[in-house]
Amino acid sequence: MLVLGGCGDDAAHEPPDASTPDAPSTLAVTIDFAAKIGGEAFACGQTYDAIGSAGSAYVASDFRFYVHDVRLVGDGGTFAVELDEGPFQAGGVALLDFETGGAGCQMGSTSTHTAITGTVPAGTYTGIVFKVGVPFAQNHLDVAAANPPLDVPAMYWAWSSGYKFVKIDGAVGGAGFNLHVGSTGCGTTGTTPPGAPCASPNVAEIELAGFSPGTSVIVADIAPVLADVDVSVNTADTAPGCMSFPGDPECVTIFPKLGLPYGDTPAGAQRLFTVE
Repeated sequence: MLVLGGCGDDAAHEPPDASTPDAPSTLAVTIDFAAKIGGEAFACGQTYDAIGSAGSAYVASDFRFYVHDVRLVGDGGTFAVELDEGPFQAGGVALLDFETGGAGCQMGSTSTHTAITGTVPAGTYTGIVFKVGVPFAQNHLDVAAANPPLDVPAMYWAWSSGYKFVKIDGAVGGAGFNLHVGSTGCGTTGTTPPGAPCASPNVAEIELAGFSPGTSVIVADIAPVLADVDVSVNTADTAPGCMSFPGDPECVTIFPKLGLPYGDTPAGAQRLFTVE
């Protein structure tokens, strides 16, 4: 009896066996996203009024972005989401794609991807953290040989051999005003990762409270980001809109609203993502 009692006491202090009902379990989660412009759902070819500092009519043509390092926040801390594998998410990276490839879209396809799926430890979650962009080690792959979701030519800068982390395109009066965010100052144009960090990584970390997986929606709305720039005008001899090049005046007010610094301008509070 003494031996039996001793064994029972020891067992009570051991980690639970994975085969028992009391063992820690995982939770399958769906993290829904929506793309909007001025509070209205994004659609290729649709005109959105009162965009930018001059209140311009903006015609949308693309809305895509990469995310990685997705974590949920609960009472017990912050837990990484192990992403499911599929054509739009693999290797810890997911491409959110809202364009439909039809009339008015730019270099797109009919397939869309508006939700991330994966698993976390079972629990109650009230917040989310994620990074917008592609991890450093994967940002200089050969897009022609890369696996999904890093095999999309429209999301790749041939001039820098790096990915466009964000591609939100539109036009005003027929003139394009595009937002392309990616790393610059990387010291390489090849498909081998640089040996040192890029001067401007341009990877934003987004923290959102009040998020419950399966109930909440993460809304990306570009209108607040463009609020202080005249999207009807582009500085001569610069890329149309803001494409992350150093010294582009259109980026000075845009980048801080993405939570990113730009040149001597410090990062501000991000305005792209909210929870609904």
